[in-house]
This record gives sequence, C-alpha cells and structure tokens, in this order.
Amino acid sequence: MSAISSQDERTLTLRGWVRFNRGEYEGGLADMGRAREINPNFAFAPIALAFADAKAGMAQEAVAHAQLALQLSPRDYWIGTAHLALALAYFKLRDYAETMRWCESGIQVSHRAPIRRALTIACSARAGDMARAQAEIVALNGFAPGFIGSLFRGENPVFIYREDMERLLDGLRIAGLAG
Repeated sequence: MSAISSQDERTLTLRGWVRFNRGEYEGGLADMGRAREINPNFAFAPIALAFADAKAGMAQEAVAHAQLALQLSPRDYWIGTAHLALALAYFKLRDYAETMRWCESGIQVSHRAPIRRALTIACSARAGDMARAQAEIVALNGFAPGFIGSLFRGENPVFIYREDMERLLDGLRIAGLAG
C-alpha cells in the first residue's frame, strides 16, 4: 500500500475538509490553504476554503476564495458550493441583498439545496417579502421536509458561531417557522 502524499493538492483539500468537519478547524483550514499553495490553479481548494471560511464566520476570506474559484473554474462541478459560500459570507456581513443574489445563483446550479433555500426564506422574511418566503418554504418542504426542524434542533449547524446561527433562525421565525 502506498503512502498518501502530503504534496498532493487533492489529498490535502479532502483531508482539510474532513478535519474541518470533524471540528479541527485550524488544521482543516491549514490543509486546504497548503493545497492552494501547492497548486494555485486547483479550483476545488478555494471552493472548499470558501465554504469552510464562511461557516467559520470569516466572511472576507470566504468572499475572496469563492471569487477566486469562480475565476478559476466557473463551470466546475462544485461551483455551487462557491455560490453557497458567498451567500453565507454575505449573510454574516448582514448584506441580505447579496445573500439573496448568491442564493438564487446557487439554486440555479442546484435547485435541491436546502441551505440556500433556508437562507432565502430568512432574508425574504427580513425584507418583508412574505410571499417569496412562503414560496421558498413550499419548495424546500417539497424535497427536504425536515430540514428547517433540523436547524432549530441544532442537527445541521449552518454556521459555527452561535450568533450567526441565531440570526438565521430569527429570520426563519420571522417567516413563521419554529422548531
């Protein structure tokens, strides 16, 4: 059996992704950052970094990495994750119009994307567009009926930091949803 190369950008990106999702945030981000250094043209590394940065509340870094990914490979199989990272980052920055823009773009890439729909519901409700919020609730319930409940129960934390997650849940409450 051969050893895994610590100089392979794919290996480092995936190891970083796994570490980040296991709660090893610093190590995971470091692995993904190292992958970017090894191959600056490997689009999946900044996509993964953007999503991890956004979940971790590092909005500016998430925007930079997602924009880089869009430049490197705008039709990449995983580019919807870059769109989601931008939506999460702008939500963190409280720029709900940009959040909606990137949610809409991400939904076009992957229409069965529950986080994008939940963000759209929260932002629509905050903007007073209850008709849009209701339409998104119907769409989300059509393919992931238990997703909103899982957010309220803490089973699917969209953000690492409680304050960011609470702001999302507050937007969902404004839309008339509760856990």
